[in-house]
Amino acid sequence: MVKPELLERLRCPLDGGHSHLSEVEGGLSCQRCHLLYPIREGIPCLVPEMAILPPGVERLEALPCKKK
Repeated sequence: MVKPELLERLRCPLDGGHSHLSEVEGGLSCQRCHLLYPIREGIPCLVPEMAILPPGVERLEALPCKKK
């Protein structure tokens, strides 16, 4: 579990820091693009290349947070 104070400050790194993250089973999910950032040993791994793509998306460039 991520501390509420930390979760309040974390943002999706693909969206320039605008999209909030929600804690879900398996990690933190971007509220906009639904990319799932895993939590490893209690630490959120916010490296997009290590995140799990949402269903139906084959690459990071297709995510809404990546498109500007």
